[in-house]
Amino acid sequence: MAETGRVVAVPEELSSRYRTLASALRQVQGDNGLWHTVLDRPDYYQETSASAGIACGFLKAVKGGLLDDSFLESAGKALEGILPLIREDGEVQGVSGGTPVMPSIEAYNAIGRYPALYGQGLVMQLLTEALDHQHPQQTVPLNSEGKGGR
Repeated sequence: MAETGRVVAVPEELSSRYRTLASALRQVQGDNGLWHTVLDRPDYYQETSASAGIACGFLKAVKGGLLDDSFLESAGKALEGILPLIREDGEVQGVSGGTPVMPSIEAYNAIGRYPALYGQGLVMQLLTEALDHQHPQQTVPLNSEGKGGR
């Protein structure tokens, strides 16, 4: 069983399936680091929030021992592709509208892209995880009242 470090041990069958899924995702990652809204359709648009979620999952899985360090490159590539999509005011571009079960594969490519809170949230999770990965030992010193700051 793989240890996740924070929660519980993950049964080997689930660990194996996760590694298989992660490997397949890495194979369809776009050259600019993002994934397409339909993964096996590189002619379809790339989607920011899903890309952020996948990259964040890779970082967390490496940290938790579910994936090896080779997935850090893929997560970093996604982060590099996402950063230019964050406007100066923090708005995240390229987030797909909701994607319910559509009547055809082609219909997914017609879903509009616009700023959405779930896109903001997934990108924030990726940024937080990336910062945590870069500086895992850094903590905010607590004052005598147990609050951050001086």
